Amino acid sequence: MNTFIVPACAVLARGCAALLLALVAAAGCGSSHPPTVRVSGRITYEGKPLEAGEVAFQPTLAPDGALLRPAVGPIGPDGTYVLSTFAHGDGIVPGEYAVVVTSYLGDPLVEELDPSPPPRPSRIPLKYASPATSGLQATIPANARGRLTFDFDLE
Repeated sequence: MNTFIVPACAVLARGCAALLLALVAAAGCGSSHPPTVRVSGRITYEGKPLEAGEVAFQPTLAPDGALLRPAVGPIGPDGTYVLSTFAHGDGIVPGEYAVVVTSYLGDPLVEELDPSPPPRPSRIPLKYASPATSGLQATIPANARGRLTFDFDLE
Protein backbone atom coordinates (compact mmCIF):
# COMPACT_ATOMS: atom_id res chain seq x y z
CA MET A 1 0.00 0.00 0.00
CA ASN A 2 2.88 2.36 0.71
CA THR A 3 4.20 1.85 -2.80
CA PHE A 4 0.95 3.23 -4.23
CA ILE A 5 0.82 6.26 -1.92
CA VAL A 6 4.36 7.49 -2.70
CA PRO A 7 3.90 7.59 -6.49
CA ALA A 8 0.46 9.17 -6.07
CA CYS A 9 1.95 11.89 -3.82
CA ALA A 10 4.74 12.48 -6.33
CA VAL A 11 2.22 12.88 -9.16
CA LEU A 12 0.13 15.21 -7.01
CA ALA A 13 3.21 17.28 -6.09
CA ARG A 14 4.22 17.59 -9.75
CA GLY A 15 0.67 18.62 -10.66
CA CYS A 16 0.63 21.26 -7.93
CA ALA A 17 4.03 22.56 -9.05
CA ALA A 18 2.84 22.78 -12.64
CA LEU A 19 -0.32 24.58 -11.56
CA LEU A 20 1.71 27.02 -9.45
CA LEU A 21 4.04 27.74 -12.39
CA ALA A 22 1.07 28.30 -14.68
CA LEU A 23 -0.51 30.74 -12.20
CA VAL A 24 2.75 32.66 -11.80
CA ALA A 25 3.20 32.84 -15.58
CA ALA A 26 -0.38 34.02 -16.07
CA ALA A 27 0.06 36.71 -13.42
CA GLY A 28 3.17 37.91 -15.26
CA CYS A 29 1.26 38.14 -18.53
CA GLY A 30 -1.05 40.87 -17.28
CA SER A 31 -1.37 44.16 -19.07
CA SER A 32 1.60 46.08 -17.70
CA HIS A 33 1.71 48.55 -20.57
CA PRO A 34 -0.10 51.89 -20.65
CA PRO A 35 -3.59 52.11 -22.16
CA THR A 36 -3.84 52.55 -25.90
CA VAL A 37 -6.29 54.22 -28.26
CA ARG A 38 -7.27 52.44 -31.46
CA VAL A 39 -6.12 54.39 -34.50
CA SER A 40 -6.63 53.71 -38.17
CA GLY A 41 -6.67 55.75 -41.32
CA ARG A 42 -5.86 55.98 -44.98
CA ILE A 43 -2.74 57.08 -46.81
CA THR A 44 -3.07 58.54 -50.29
CA TYR A 45 -0.38 59.78 -52.65
CA GLU A 46 -1.34 62.33 -55.28
CA GLY A 47 -4.99 61.64 -54.50
CA LYS A 48 -4.81 57.86 -54.96
CA PRO A 49 -4.52 55.17 -52.27
CA LEU A 50 -0.92 54.20 -51.49
CA GLU A 51 -1.01 50.49 -52.32
CA ALA A 52 1.70 49.21 -49.95
CA GLY A 53 4.17 50.29 -47.32
CA GLU A 54 4.20 51.12 -43.66
CA VAL A 55 3.16 54.05 -41.49
CA ALA A 56 4.89 54.72 -38.17
CA PHE A 57 3.94 57.18 -35.46
CA GLN A 58 7.19 58.21 -33.72
CA PRO A 59 6.63 59.72 -30.24
CA THR A 60 7.73 63.31 -29.67
CA LEU A 61 5.93 63.95 -26.37
CA ALA A 62 4.05 61.56 -24.09
CA PRO A 63 1.80 62.37 -21.13
CA ASP A 64 3.21 62.21 -17.60
CA GLY A 65 5.33 59.11 -17.21
CA ALA A 66 3.89 57.27 -20.23
CA LEU A 67 6.13 54.91 -22.13
CA LEU A 68 7.53 56.50 -25.30
CA ARG A 69 7.02 53.78 -27.88
CA PRO A 70 6.27 54.03 -31.61
CA ALA A 71 3.18 52.52 -33.20
CA VAL A 72 3.29 51.01 -36.68
CA GLY A 73 0.90 49.64 -39.23
CA PRO A 74 1.21 48.07 -42.66
CA ILE A 75 -0.55 49.91 -45.47
CA GLY A 76 -3.05 47.74 -47.36
CA PRO A 77 -3.83 47.82 -51.10
CA ASP A 78 -6.65 50.33 -50.46
CA GLY A 79 -4.32 52.67 -48.55
CA THR A 80 -5.73 51.81 -45.12
CA TYR A 81 -3.75 51.04 -42.00
CA VAL A 82 -4.38 50.05 -38.37
CA LEU A 83 -1.77 50.93 -35.74
CA SER A 84 -0.17 48.46 -33.34
CA THR A 85 2.06 49.21 -30.35
CA PHE A 86 2.14 46.19 -28.04
CA ALA A 87 -0.09 43.70 -29.90
CA HIS A 88 -1.66 43.49 -33.34
CA GLY A 89 -4.24 46.26 -33.81
CA ASP A 90 -4.15 47.44 -30.19
CA GLY A 91 -3.61 51.11 -31.10
CA ILE A 92 -1.29 53.75 -29.73
CA VAL A 93 -0.38 55.33 -26.39
CA PRO A 94 -1.75 58.90 -26.05
CA GLY A 95 0.79 61.61 -26.84
CA GLU A 96 2.22 63.69 -29.66
CA TYR A 97 3.75 62.01 -32.68
CA ALA A 98 5.70 62.69 -35.85
CA VAL A 99 4.37 60.44 -38.60
CA VAL A 100 6.54 58.72 -41.20
CA VAL A 101 5.46 56.75 -44.25
CA THR A 102 7.58 54.39 -46.32
CA SER A 103 6.67 52.58 -49.50
CA TYR A 104 9.11 50.90 -51.86
CA LEU A 105 8.83 49.24 -55.25
CA GLY A 106 10.03 45.70 -55.70
CA ASP A 107 9.95 42.55 -53.65
CA PRO A 108 11.35 42.73 -50.08
CA LEU A 109 11.87 38.94 -50.14
CA VAL A 110 14.58 39.42 -52.79
CA GLU A 111 16.45 41.66 -50.34
CA GLU A 112 16.39 38.94 -47.70
CA LEU A 113 17.85 36.39 -50.14
CA ASP A 114 20.49 38.69 -51.71
CA PRO A 115 23.34 39.66 -49.37
CA SER A 116 23.87 43.00 -51.18
CA PRO A 117 20.64 43.90 -53.00
CA PRO A 118 20.39 47.09 -55.01
CA PRO A 119 18.33 49.77 -53.26
CA ARG A 120 14.64 49.64 -54.07
CA PRO A 121 13.14 52.84 -55.44
CA SER A 122 10.57 54.62 -53.28
CA ARG A 123 6.95 55.01 -54.46
CA ILE A 124 6.76 58.33 -52.63
CA PRO A 125 9.19 61.20 -51.93
CA LEU A 126 11.81 60.12 -49.38
CA LYS A 127 11.05 63.13 -47.19
CA TYR A 128 8.12 61.13 -45.76
CA ALA A 129 10.52 58.45 -44.41
CA SER A 130 11.98 60.73 -41.71
CA PRO A 131 10.24 62.32 -38.72
CA ALA A 132 12.42 65.40 -39.24
CA THR A 133 11.22 66.01 -42.79
CA SER A 134 7.81 64.35 -43.21
CA GLY A 135 5.83 67.33 -41.92
CA LEU A 136 3.16 64.89 -40.71
CA GLN A 137 1.97 65.14 -37.10
CA ALA A 138 -0.67 63.52 -34.91
CA THR A 139 -1.88 64.15 -31.37
CA ILE A 140 -3.62 61.36 -29.47
CA PRO A 141 -5.52 62.91 -26.54
CA ALA A 142 -5.17 61.20 -23.16
CA ASN A 143 -8.97 61.18 -22.78
CA ALA A 144 -9.64 59.72 -26.26
CA ARG A 145 -12.21 56.92 -26.42
CA GLY A 146 -13.24 54.64 -29.25
CA ARG A 147 -11.35 54.73 -32.54
CA LEU A 148 -9.56 57.75 -33.98
CA THR A 149 -8.97 58.23 -37.69
CA PHE A 150 -5.91 59.93 -39.18
CA ASP A 151 -5.85 60.22 -42.96
CA PHE A 152 -2.77 61.58 -44.74
CA ASP A 153 -2.62 62.81 -48.35
CA LEU A 154 0.98 62.83 -49.52
CA GLU A 155 2.06 65.04 -52.40
